[in-house]
Amino acid sequence: GDVFGSGLLRSESVQLVAAFDHRHVFIDPNPDPEASYAERARLHDLPGSSWSDYDPDLISDGGGVWSRDLKQIPLTEQARRVLRVSDEWLSPPEVIRAILRAPADLLFVGGIGTFVKASGESNDDVGDRANDALRVNADDISARVVAEGGNLAFTQRARIQYARRGGHINIDAIDNSAGVDTSDREVNLKILLDQAIDQGRATHDEAGALLAAMQEDVAERVLRGVYLQTSALRQEAAQSSEAMQAYEALMIALEEDGQLDRVVEVLPSSSQMESRREAGAGLTRPELAVLLSAAKSDLAVRLLASDLPQDPYLAATLRGYFPRLAVERFDDLLDDHRLRRELVATAVANDIVNRMGITYANRTASELGSTRVEIVRAYWAARDVANADALWSGIEELDGEVDPTVQVTLKLGVDQMIDAFTRIYLRQGGVEDIASAVARDQPAFEEMEKSLLEVTSGRRGAARRAEAARLAGIGVHPALADQLASLGELGLVPDVAGVARSSGETVRHVTEVFLRLDEALPLNALHSRLERLTPSGHWQRWQHRGLIDELRDIRRAAAEQALSRSPSASPAEAVDALLAQRAAARERLDTLVRLIEREQEVDLSAVAVAVRALRDLLDA
Repeated sequence: GDVFGSGLLRSESVQLVAAFDHRHVFIDPNPDPEASYAERARLHDLPGSSWSDYDPDLISDGGGVWSRDLKQIPLTEQARRVLRVSDEWLSPPEVIRAILRAPADLLFVGGIGTFVKASGESNDDVGDRANDALRVNADDISARVVAEGGNLAFTQRARIQYARRGGHINIDAIDNSAGVDTSDREVNLKILLDQAIDQGRATHDEAGALLAAMQEDVAERVLRGVYLQTSALRQEAAQSSEAMQAYEALMIALEEDGQLDRVVEVLPSSSQMESRREAGAGLTRPELAVLLSAAKSDLAVRLLASDLPQDPYLAATLRGYFPRLAVERFDDLLDDHRLRRELVATAVANDIVNRMGITYANRTASELGSTRVEIVRAYWAARDVANADALWSGIEELDGEVDPTVQVTLKLGVDQMIDAFTRIYLRQGGVEDIASAVARDQPAFEEMEKSLLEVTSGRRGAARRAEAARLAGIGVHPALADQLASLGELGLVPDVAGVARSSGETVRHVTEVFLRLDEALPLNALHSRLERLTPSGHWQRWQHRGLIDELRDIRRAAAEQALSRSPSASPAEAVDALLAQRAAARERLDTLVRLIEREQEVDLSAVAVAVRALRDLLDA
């Protein structure tokens, strides 16, 4: 395909061993990366270039360029070795099929045509007669990674078959998303510039110059979007086998709304999903890519049907979409952009799906009975209260420095904190005004984070220091490691802030009461036990999440009681006073927790009994 284009000019380390297009076949068994890169760059800049223009002196021994009009192509020992064939002569179609099947790190497809089908598909199923003679089956592909720079180089069934064999592949819409996004941004920029021209703020020539000046900024934003989207797919793939019921629930919901056709999209049926779940298998990246797109589209449509895109607080997403120069020159015109609502709805939907996952909005709506708009409002407040973008970006900056699986785990910790915030907001009636919620709770987050980092002694301080040291030891930057080590406790911020407001106490004082309660009651022990349990079925999953939420409610209620009973006492004295007259209830609770900790196999029912005993203690 288009190997002279930008796809293979992104790295000077590429060793391009074989290629073909509609005119030629190219083989370079042992290429010099630096020299071949320079030659491909030269041909990229040469108008009307083809493989016949490639300098033969730069091709390694045994390689060459041959016309596809030849009847036979001679294959040297070096060429046979790199293509893993034994024949000394092959026809051009046979050489091309060998190139497609050859073992390699990367199979990059930049041309037009469908070259790979599933083994269960026929050429008639594919509908690309021009390439019938070249096409191979997915189970013959030996490359470790496939990049689809063209459209539909693999059929969807071929992608899934290749991925289930361990190959790394997305779908063409993911690999080509930068091109589509660039076109969209160009259109939206031109709409803005036309507004400026109509109002006499710029001439046509000035608008053209501005458009050219914003090229690099647009590219930067486009590539950032690609990064976030593919990172989301990586995280989904890592956790897919554990979320099969959530995917199934999402697909059912999308089908019922007419947003998805599993047969057309080649997604597993309900029975196939159950079979995979029982086998411990998940969805492949090509299947997840389809669901990622469907989830974003569905959420954007729901948001667009609401008044959320008009929320002044979300104007920042609009300004984040446009290049800096456009915002500096025409900030006052952005709110009148005729696609303003669509841009905000799309940006917000992309953010929540990329950050929190494909099933997050649907799953949270099912568990809490909230609307998607309510969930998005609560999520947006949560992410800004916790300054989650800085945490996520800090983890992303570790690319190439730590194992990618470590990054997935670290990001999951941030996601869980934001989920905790979101659920607290939703269970307390939701967020009516995002700006007010952020202004109210962000100072509490900063104060609580500061007070936690100052606690360096005692069991809690030692545990946090040990976790921060562990993270620093695997390559996490020390400042980020300190923040990440406190995420579990920072998940209490909305409750701490709420209790501080209702009691009139400082955030630091209320934080200490919460932490004292954790030491005096088995709140963390029961939460840890719940985290080790894997719920089976959506009813158990709802019960599981419900118990986690109830533990939060109990902690908050206990803090409120302690502070109201002993308003002038220290945190330790307030907690001791609360529990002083509850000896019998505490003894029963401690007995239940010891039983749970001793037993190897404990189900949700046992934890539910202990949580009920904890509630009884509080109500005594």
